[in-house]
Amino acid sequence: MLRESYWDVAEWPQTPPVWRWEGLPVVSVIDVVRRVPVDAIAAEADRVDVGRLLLTAVAGLLFAVGWVAGKAFTVVVSVVVWSVAAVKVGWVTARPAASGEGG
Repeated sequence: MLRESYWDVAEWPQTPPVWRWEGLPVVSVIDVVRRVPVDAIAAEADRVDVGRLLLTAVAGLLFAVGWVAGKAFTVVVSVVVWSVAAVKVGWVTARPAASGEGG
């Protein structure tokens, strides 16, 4: 059973013991979290221009809307052209045979 104070991070050992599983060292989550370069991440985040980031996001969204509208327009035009061609073929086929064309 673990002591209640075990959950207090300040009391954890700075170098935890190396556990092994089938001969391989087991890396704990604590070891991984301690390796995270928080200062470097914070410095990089401070350099981000929020206004430019938001403008880029809006431009990307508008580009995506335009791209989808263009694709939808292409599909609609293709369907209309195909439908007109089908109507024309049906019209020609249904014309009386006396004109010399069609069935």
